[in-house]
Amino acid sequence: MSVIKSAAACFALLTIPFFSLAQSPPNIGSTPADSHILCGKNITVEIQHAGGNYLAIGLTNHQTGDLDLFLSENPVNEDVSLNRFMPVKFDALSGKLVRQEESHMEVLWGKEQVNGAKAGYRLILGSHVYECGTLTVWPDESANTAYGEDQENTADKQDAQ
Repeated sequence: MSVIKSAAACFALLTIPFFSLAQSPPNIGSTPADSHILCGKNITVEIQHAGGNYLAIGLTNHQTGDLDLFLSENPVNEDVSLNRFMPVKFDALSGKLVRQEESHMEVLWGKEQVNGAKAGYRLILGSHVYECGTLTVWPDESANTAYGEDQENTADKQDAQ
């Protein structure tokens, strides 16, 4: 009997709709990222328009687990061509991204046309070049935040029944 109950519980977990497991975009400064892109096998670049045609990107630091922030050195154009990104920190008092002292860290990201082929996104970290996939916009979750079911409260209510 307990094997059947365990199997039923596992089946119930597997039938949870995938959309209920949706991730929220990480914050770049105090604002959620606009979009993200996968580069190489497992490098996610979080992207946010920072105003004045500048872009901010976030890269997960494998040593600290933190999302390190970078700001484009130059304004970006509509086709988001390859641009150098400088390290920044979020200043909570001013609410702005503040450039860090001169860094010798080489971080470039954007579209680049190689050998006449269609331009594709690339991430360049030092001497390593990573091809990137498709740019994906994070969904706007404001309607669900305001009116949807809170997953924790829903689970508590179901447990109480």
